[in-house]
Amino acid sequence: MKGNPQRTLTLVLALVLPMADSDAQEILEGHTTWINAVAFSPDGRLLASASDDGTVKLWEAATGTLVATLEHSGGRVRTVAFSPGGKLLASAAGASVDLWDVETHESVAILEGQGHSSWIEAVSFSPDGTLASGSWDEEIKLWDVATGTNVATLEGTDTLLSLAFSTDGGWLASGYDGGIVKLWDAVTHENLATLEGHADDVNSVAFSSDGTLASGSDDETVKLWDVEKKEVAATLGSPDEDVVAAVSFSPDGTLLASAGPRITLWDVGTRTVADVLVGGYNVTCMGFSPDGRLLASGDGGGMVTLWDVSRWATPVVTTDISAGRAELPAAPHLHQNYPNPFNSQTRIAYSLVSPGTARLEVFALTGQRLAVLRQGPLKAGLHRAHWDGRDHAGRPLASGVYLYRLVTRDAVLTRKLTLVR
Repeated sequence: MKGNPQRTLTLVLALVLPMADSDAQEILEGHTTWINAVAFSPDGRLLASASDDGTVKLWEAATGTLVATLEHSGGRVRTVAFSPGGKLLASAAGASVDLWDVETHESVAILEGQGHSSWIEAVSFSPDGTLASGSWDEEIKLWDVATGTNVATLEGTDTLLSLAFSTDGGWLASGYDGGIVKLWDAVTHENLATLEGHADDVNSVAFSSDGTLASGSDDETVKLWDVEKKEVAATLGSPDEDVVAAVSFSPDGTLLASAGPRITLWDVGTRTVADVLVGGYNVTCMGFSPDGRLLASGDGGGMVTLWDVSRWATPVVTTDISAGRAELPAAPHLHQNYPNPFNSQTRIAYSLVSPGTARLEVFALTGQRLAVLRQGPLKAGLHRAHWDGRDHAGRPLASGVYLYRLVTRDAVLTRKLTLVR
């Protein structure tokens, strides 16, 4: 919970520690107090930081130059997020959400009608542009930003502290001060599960590109959740034996950063510590750049730090979103299914370079085709399909290893998956 006396004491103690040689690439100074949130624009050009000093600052990510300061009338700014196209910026102070034009730096709307009755702690955009806001009033509001209307309200049970959409927009996760995480269907707004495992406040939630959910808590742990099975897949202890204030996945999902008081980088595959970034203390928030080469963090002293994490980054091909072009892969790609092994259902993601006919199918190791999951004309970009372990006639298949194949005009790609009954 915000204002936790133990957290305040931690801040005082850490500030008097001598700082070792820093891994920081650049420190951006301009805020006068606690940084609550940082976010990169989708094209990676801008970095936004939100502070208790009542402002949002826009920085040029490449140079660290301050571009603009957005003044909030609502006081402490708790959260900030860019829209998928990067043209709008959402920030919240008090019980209202402000929408800003990123180019002109002007406020274009304030979302408060049919809104929250208490502090808004988190905002998050879905890939389709829907905005979610979560508040101490235990509610999540979903907004149509084009009209400024509240389209749905999701009822929680405790003070909400964190919020995040999955990268495909199918799920919405929310963390609460009671130590629970709720998983929602972002389309139907149904509460799919209440995930229990933390012993204290859940300060941060984040999805990886493959759908893994991470949560960071005051109980000094990070939990990785299998959202299909709705259970804990792994628990990572804080090396600093302190509260975990924030978690963030790299764009490719291979790296997880956790903060508090320093930043720990985890290898997601092995679930081991890859490194601890030296020079940052009392980190309150953080986020990766779209290409995965920079990590931005904010701290309790009002400083924003840019970290060079390129040595861990997997190259990501991006295009200029501001010019209206979507992100496209450099070549067709078939991702590993998740979860794997699986029991009842698994998700398969694949990317197309250009529009065209594609077919996603499942085979036995003998070469027999068992099911066609997707066939027909598709747009370029990222797609996802689900398989329930049944053949084309609806019959459940036996446990074992199967092949799944993507056929396009550019490539034929095959991977293995494991079904466990």
